[in-house]
Amino acid sequence: MRTMPGTTRTEATERRRRTILHAALQCFSIDGFVDTTIASIQERAAASTGSIYHHFKSKDHLAAILYVEGILYASSRTVML
Repeated sequence: MRTMPGTTRTEATERRRRTILHAALQCFSIDGFVDTTIASIQERAAASTGSIYHHFKSKDHLAAILYVEGILYASSRTVML
C-alpha cells in the first residue's frame, strides 16, 4: 500500500479500513444486506478484494463491525437520567 506523504502506514491502513466500512454501510443502506456483494463494496470503496479480506473476514464480519460501532456511537451520545 502506498502512503501519502506525511502519513504513517498505520494511519493509511486505518483510513483504508474506514473507507471500506463506509462503502459497506452505503451498500447495505441502498441495496440491503442480502443484495450487497463484496464486489459492490469493493467497487464503492475503490479497494481490491485482497484489501477487503485483509481487514474483514466476510460480509457478515463487516456488518457486525458496523453494528457494534453503531451501538457504541449511540451509547456514547445517550445521556443517562
